[in-house]
Order: sequence, then C-alpha cells, then structure tokens
Amino acid sequence: MAGRTEVIVARRWCWFVHVPMPLAVSRRNHVDPLGDLWMSVLEATGRPVRFE
Repeated sequence: MAGRTEVIVARRWCWFVHVPMPLAVSRRNHVDPLGDLWMSVLEATGRPVRFE
C-alpha cells in the first residue's frame, strides 16, 4: 500500500522494520534437529519427536 517493493516486514525488539530481501536471504540459518529450539517447536505443535 505504501509502494515499497522487495522488502520484508520484520519485528526488531518492539519495532516493525522493513528489511530488504537481498539482506534477508543473504545467509541461511540452521536449526539443530536435536537442539532445544526444535524440541520446543515440536512440543508447542504437538508433533512427535520422531517421524516414522
């Protein structure tokens, strides 16, 4: 609506900011499938720890 293109709206602390897409995809984040973050996702969504 504001005419901004090629940006992603993100939340940084308590503010909403525009992040340019090239910056947002410039590197990959990796989630350890055995780590605490992934286990908390599985717990919050009710998924089993192992997928058969």
